[in-house]
Amino acid sequence: MHARLVALLCGIAFTGAASAQTFPVKPLRIVVPFAPGGAADSVARAYAEQVRLDTGGTVIVENRPGASARLALEYVKQSKPDGRTIFLGPSPLFTVFPLTYRHLSYDADRDLAPVAVLTDIPTAVSAGKGQPYANMAEYVEWIRKNPKAATIGLATVGNTGEVGNVANWEPHNLPGPIDAPGRELAEALGEPLPANAMPAASYAGPLQIAVPAARTSLLPGEPLRLRALVLGAASPKDVALYWRPLGVGVYARIPMDLVARGVYKAELASSVTKAADIEYYIKVTGSSGDGAVWPVTAPAVGHTVVRMTAK
Repeated sequence: MHARLVALLCGIAFTGAASAQTFPVKPLRIVVPFAPGGAADSVARAYAEQVRLDTGGTVIVENRPGASARLALEYVKQSKPDGRTIFLGPSPLFTVFPLTYRHLSYDADRDLAPVAVLTDIPTAVSAGKGQPYANMAEYVEWIRKNPKAATIGLATVGNTGEVGNVANWEPHNLPGPIDAPGRELAEALGEPLPANAMPAASYAGPLQIAVPAARTSLLPGEPLRLRALVLGAASPKDVALYWRPLGVGVYARIPMDLVARGVYKAELASSVTKAADIEYYIKVTGSSGDGAVWPVTAPAVGHTVVRMTAK
């Protein structure tokens, strides 16, 4: 699981008044919703330094922690809409919070303008020494054998990691809803479920592509391994990966191999990924001539993958 950092501008940042000013006229303020020293703060300061070098303007990083990042977001929302105030923080404020909080003081679509996805930060799982498990498979097996001994404590469920914890724990602590969802739910409701309440045995909808893990960065020498799930009423005629150096030249085509049950895979060798930042997209041609692409902006705008600098 990854926590995604995003950058947003306050309100109507790209008005005529804002665009008429050149960058150095006013400082650019990057607002971070956490205290100095964390991942978001580090990304903000690295970004601020690069913007300063590229433009010659003044860039200020301002830390405003509190209220699960909502204080900083509220500050940016109320700032003058001149394009000089940027919020840099985690994506759950716009994906998870609307689902978990009854009342929010902001509307992500109305009050803020998205600028960019900056980075993905991996979430790690660790345990103390002396535990009867050494990896995730052993941990899951231990939970199944000791369901009452496994506990977890969360102060809140408001970010990607916490939602991931709940999603990972529920099937192990409550296997019934996963293994037999219809029976468990019918018992809870006290009546049989209608037929359309159960997952369908087959898919009859339009052609779709799902990419479970879309990498945005790679370590030096790391290949890009892709997997995609293709949903369609029939097996597709063709599934292919198209890639090129970022914004340069034409896309090269690589056929994707079927793994099982609509899952396809492809790999870009490290010799390719180490040479330049790249962009790619996936194109599927259906058996009846219909098609789908991922991301939906392709081929005009592909999915970007940048090389990380080794230190």
